[in-house]
Amino acid sequence: NLELHKYIHSHSWEIEIQVGCEADTMAPGVFGMTPELREKLDYVVMSASHFHMRNFVEQPKDLTPRGIADHLLEFFKSAAASGLTDAIVHPLFPFGFDQMYESSIAAMSDNEISDAMFVAAENNVGVEINQCSIPNPDLNRVFSLEIPIRIFELAKQAGCKFTFGSDSHAPKEFEKLREMQYFADKLELTEDDLHPIAK
Repeated sequence: NLELHKYIHSHSWEIEIQVGCEADTMAPGVFGMTPELREKLDYVVMSASHFHMRNFVEQPKDLTPRGIADHLLEFFKSAAASGLTDAIVHPLFPFGFDQMYESSIAAMSDNEISDAMFVAAENNVGVEINQCSIPNPDLNRVFSLEIPIRIFELAKQAGCKFTFGSDSHAPKEFEKLREMQYFADKLELTEDDLHPIAK
């Protein structure tokens, strides 16, 4: 429509477009992101637990809860220290081993989780709260809400900042942000607790 085209190009629009992406930790110290590409993007979020990508991401050698716990912690700390990401999405959620989320987190001590979160805080890497924190029987994700609450409380105590919904893969997933209010209230988060990319 020519009239609409003329209208759009005759007005200034105060819309800021930011370009970002989700990258992967394929193994400790091995990332799907380069410093050169990172410099060209406004923000990068990174997964440190996409273990369901069997032929792409290094798999845990020990499939016990303790073995998966060690794998999760090593990946998280490596991603947090990489200098390549602004936030880590679904922290410590073991994709591909969803049914072991509760047992693998239970295998971690508070000190182990805190140490990992300190790495994120020291590097100004945010911690993402998203739909993976909500039990979903349809996806074989059955766990107590106390599990993600424990992780996020320790992250907050370590000085981490939080993001919400940056890991959404489709516009309809932003509707789930309402469910994240539970965590914001439970953790007593304020604007000061938000990572810059969430503001």
